Amino acid sequence: MADGSAQYTDGPTTLLASINGPIEVKPRDEIPLEAYLEITIRPSAGVTSVREKHLEALLRSAISPLIIRTAYPRTLLQITLQVIQHEQASMAYALHTLLTSAIVVVMLALVDAGVPMRGMLAAAFVEEGDGSAAHVFGYAITGGGGGWGGIKEGLVFVESDGVFDEKGFVAASEVGRKKCLEVGELMKDWVREKVGKDMKYRLK
Repeated sequence: MADGSAQYTDGPTTLLASINGPIEVKPRDEIPLEAYLEITIRPSAGVTSVREKHLEALLRSAISPLIIRTAYPRTLLQITLQVIQHEQASMAYALHTLLTSAIVVVMLALVDAGVPMRGMLAAAFVEEGDGSAAHVFGYAITGGGGGWGGIKEGLVFVESDGVFDEKGFVAASEVGRKKCLEVGELMKDWVREKVGKDMKYRLK
């Protein structure tokens, strides 16, 4: 049984994330001052490919700075992401849309597991009008107006692909910021609802 989990659907994409940890870590992966972060992505069909491995690396770079891994030295924090549905036949940037949903669902699962974090990360996918480029923007949200634990609200992660210029990137980043704020509010509502349910259960 997982210590925390969450399911997230965005259009044709549905993902399920589960968190286990802190648990015992293999000696070869042990880090003296922080937890070892293991991320595994399972496709909806078939076996894990290079695409999933690349996605694991991108997801790690996005979420790792927000997790306070020093709270669990010499342990393992295990993140498993199951792709339930992801329509990609006509998508030029299927990996980017998958990464966007992966960031959100993993953040929610980490909250559900009670993993200490410096803040949360809301993500948004933006494709430029002519389809020549696409971006994934990640904005840190802290629940308040300022920073928390050294992380300030604002753009902290970008993954881009295609051909674009500075003007196109700036315009896309503004669209991404607005989308991230909308997603962030939905994430905050989810957290408030979870906290309300947990507190109600504890008071009974």
